[in-house]
Amino acid sequence: IPVMVGATYQWYGPNGFSSTQPNPVIPNVTMNDAGQYYAIVDINDCTSLISANTTVYIQPAPQAPTITASGPVCEGGDVTLAVSSPLNIPPGATVSYEWYYAITNTLVGTTTDPELMLTAVTSVNTGDYYMVMIIGDCAAPATNLTGLVVNEIPTNAAFAGADMEVCPYTTIALDATLPTVGTGTWTSPTGATITNPNLPDALISDLIEGENMFVWTLSNGACEN
Repeated sequence: IPVMVGATYQWYGPNGFSSTQPNPVIPNVTMNDAGQYYAIVDINDCTSLISANTTVYIQPAPQAPTITASGPVCEGGDVTLAVSSPLNIPPGATVSYEWYYAITNTLVGTTTDPELMLTAVTSVNTGDYYMVMIIGDCAAPATNLTGLVVNEIPTNAAFAGADMEVCPYTTIALDATLPTVGTGTWTSPTGATITNPNLPDALISDLIEGENMFVWTLSNGACEN
């Protein structure tokens, strides 16, 4: 209300509220503070004015949902961050979702649907994320953290080693190049037996006369084969 020189103010309201400030502030309101408020203004101790009631509406604070991230994913792929718990949204309410990268608290996107897609992700997208749901003018507490894992593609080409000529009925060690990240796996389209196929120098047996073929395939998490 307007501040008048020489006037005194007395506010009254629900939940036992009273104040002598011209324009009081109620911190940390609860639903008990909703209702009608009015003020009595005394001017120079001779005139009292009673204001009309003003009604304060308080929207219940929304609860924080929970979120999850799809993945792990190979770099260059797409990831979806999404709400995984039921949402209790009043009919007709406006809702928005703010998605944050937790390490830097950077806003990465705002949506009106309870999910966010990150496209063509790289290793810099790896980390924890959280979301803040806003219903009307009220923000829910931040959600739980959900982790996103982006696997790197090995930078070196798969190299299975040079061709070899060997005698039949012998056991031979292969000679592949280790990947920069992840693992390698040997397979034999021609049916040889491979002992410890994830070792670059795996032993092979049960060779046939003629050509025996071996394939060394690199993978790192979701970056398969």
